[in-house]
Amino acid sequence: MQKIHAICMAVLVSGLCAVSAVHAAEAQCKIVKFGELPVTVQNGRALLKATVNGQEATFIVDSGAFYSTLTKESAARLGLAVGQLRSGIDVVGLGGRADAHQTSVKSLLIPGLAAGTLKDVEFLVLGNIFAGEADGLLGENVLGAADTEYDLRSGVIRLMHSRGCDNTKMAYWTTSSEFAMMSLAGRSALNSLVVGHATLNGADISVVFDSGAPQSNLSLKVAARLGVTPTSPGVSSGGVRFGIGPEVTETWIGRFSSLNLGGEEIKNIALRFGPLRLADDADMLLGLDFFLSHRIYIAKNQNRLFFTYNGGKVFDLSILHDAERNKRADSAPPVQAVDRDPHVADKDFAQPDTPTPQNPSVELRTAFSYEANRDFPQAIERFNRWVSENPKDDRIPRVLHERCWCRAASGVELESALADCDTAIKRHNDDSQARVNRGLVWLRLDMPDKAIADFKEAIEKQPKSPWAFFGRGIAESRKGDVARATQDFKSATELDATVADQYRAIGLEPSP
Repeated sequence: MQKIHAICMAVLVSGLCAVSAVHAAEAQCKIVKFGELPVTVQNGRALLKATVNGQEATFIVDSGAFYSTLTKESAARLGLAVGQLRSGIDVVGLGGRADAHQTSVKSLLIPGLAAGTLKDVEFLVLGNIFAGEADGLLGENVLGAADTEYDLRSGVIRLMHSRGCDNTKMAYWTTSSEFAMMSLAGRSALNSLVVGHATLNGADISVVFDSGAPQSNLSLKVAARLGVTPTSPGVSSGGVRFGIGPEVTETWIGRFSSLNLGGEEIKNIALRFGPLRLADDADMLLGLDFFLSHRIYIAKNQNRLFFTYNGGKVFDLSILHDAERNKRADSAPPVQAVDRDPHVADKDFAQPDTPTPQNPSVELRTAFSYEANRDFPQAIERFNRWVSENPKDDRIPRVLHERCWCRAASGVELESALADCDTAIKRHNDDSQARVNRGLVWLRLDMPDKAIADFKEAIEKQPKSPWAFFGRGIAESRKGDVARATQDFKSATELDATVADQYRAIGLEPSP
C-alpha cells in the first residue's frame, strides 16, 4: 500500500511544471492545478471514464474509499491477474466486512490529469457489487494525493498543489465571506477518510465526506441519543441500504432542529438515519447529495475543508416505493431508455436472446429495467438465465430477492418464489422487504396465517412500512378479523395514502 501511495505522489508532483499557477487572494499563496477530471453524474453516482491497460473502464468517484478498487467481473474483463490481499488489511463498508483481493494495473490513464499515464498502480478487487454500472471505485490513494476540489455541479474534479497557503481561505472561487470551513481529523495512507466535526441539535458529531454514497445518512445510535428513533412520531421509512459487504440495513427519515456544518446552519432539517459502519465510529456520512449541493475544497496541507452552497436540496430524501422494490440506491443499475420511453425500449431490447457470459451485467441490467417497468415475465426470464449462467456470482442473493418480488407481484411460479424469498431472508435476515415479499407469496397461496407471521416480522424490523401493514390487513380480512384488518389498513394509509392503489395494481385487495 505504501509503495503505490509513494508512486502516485511522485508522478503527480512531476506534473506541476506542466501547468500554470493560479494565484489565491494572498500574494504568497499559489494554487497549482495539475488535473481537471471530467465527471458525469448518473443514477446517484459520480462517474469518471478512464483507460486501464488500454481498455476503457468506468469508475465511481469515491472520497470515502481509502483505496481504489475493481470488481471481480471487471478484473476478469480487463485480463488482470488477481492475488491474495496482503495481511493486516480489512475492507469494511456499509454492508460489513467484504471479501477482498488485489491486482496490479500496468497503466492507468485518467483524462484531464496533467501527469499523463500512471504506471504500476495497485487496486483492491471486490465482489461484483455495482450491477454493471461501474468497473470499480477511484479512491483517496489517487484523489487525495494533494488538494482536491469537488465541483461536481460543473462536472469536474480539480487536483491541486498549494504552496504558501497555510493561512489562506481556500474557497478561491468566491470573493464573499459566505463559506464554511471545517478542520479535518488526521489522515494516513490506510485511513484517508475525510472526517470533520459538526453539531446536530447542539451535540458534537463527526462527519465523513463520502462522494461514493448517493445519499447522506446519520447513524442510528446518534439519532437515538438525540431522541429520534424508528418509532418516534413523524418518522417514516427511508428504505434499505446496500453497500460494500453482504449486509442490508434499514433506514428511516426523522426531523432535527438544527445541523451546523462548519458555520453553515440548516434548521428544522429532515435526515435519513440508520446503522452505519464507518471508520473511527463516525456519526454521519455526507454523500453525493451534499457534494452536488456544494463546491468543496479539501486542503491537504492545512488539514481543512472549505465549501460553499450551490443551491437546491442539501440532502436527498427520496426513496422508491415498496412497490418499486426499494432498490438499493447505492448500487442501482443504470436506468435504460425503457424507463423514459417504452417504445424506445422495444427497440433497445429487440436483440437476439443470446447469453452474454463475458459480461453478465448486461443481462442483469436488462432484467432490472424490465422489472422497474413491471414487465415481470420478461424480468423473470432474464433473471432465470442470468442465475443459470452465473451461479457463483456475488449478486445471487440480491437477484433471488428481486426475482421473488417479480414472481410474487405477478402471481406466478409461487413455489419457486418461496425458495427465492427463503434464500434472501437467510442471507439478509434484517431485510424487512424480503419478508414482505414472502408475505405476498403466502397471500397468493391463500395461507393468511403464514402471511401474517411474515408481515408481523417485517413490521418489527421496519415499523414504518405501509406495505407490511396493508398486507397484514389483507390476510386478517381473509380470516374475518375485521377489527384488526381495519386498524392495519388505517396504519398503512397514514404512512402512505397510495398503498391500497399499489396493492390493487398487482391484483391484491382486501376480502369483501
